[in-house]
Amino acid sequence: PCELTGSRYDPLTIKNSDEVESNADLQPMVKGYLQKRYAIAFNQYHKLVEYLGGEVPIVSKIILVEKKKYDAAAKTFVSKFRLVLNLKGSNVSAATQLSHKIGLPRITDAIHDTLSMMAMKMEDEEIELIVLDVSDAFWLIPLRGNEQRYVVAKVGREWIVWLRTAQGIRN
Repeated sequence: PCELTGSRYDPLTIKNSDEVESNADLQPMVKGYLQKRYAIAFNQYHKLVEYLGGEVPIVSKIILVEKKKYDAAAKTFVSKFRLVLNLKGSNVSAATQLSHKIGLPRITDAIHDTLSMMAMKMEDEEIELIVLDVSDAFWLIPLRGNEQRYVVAKVGREWIVWLRTAQGIRN
C-alpha cells in the first residue's frame, strides 16, 4: 500500500487528461523547465526509480491554468497557460503541514506606506516607488533530493521530476 493514498498505488497508471496532453503549450513549457534545469526527465520508469534512490515516485497529474489577456494591437484575447501539479489529487498536499501562511501585499499596503513616508520626509527629499516582479519566483527554491519523489508527473512518454519548487507545492 502507498503511504499517501493508503491503498494499492501504481504510478504507471497515472495519466494527465487528454485536454492537457494535447495542449500545444504543454511540451514547450516542459522543455523550458528542462532547459532551465528546474526539472529532469526520464524516458524509462526504472531509471526514474534509480534516480530516486529506489523510492516509488508519487505521480501527480498536471493542470493547465489558462489566463486570458487582451492584446490591444491584435484586438483579441491571447491565452497563456500556467502549469500546476495537482498535488491535492495525489494526496501529497494532505501529507504536508502548513506551519504559517504568508500574506501577499495589497495595494492598500503601498498606499499606506507611501502616505506614511510622505508625512515623515524632509522638504528636500523625494519619494520614489519601484515595482519589483521576480520572474519564476517559485522556481528559485530548490528541493532536497528526498522531496523530489513527491513532485513527479508524466508528460507524454517521459517522467518529469521537479528539482525546484513548482506551482502547486503548498510549503
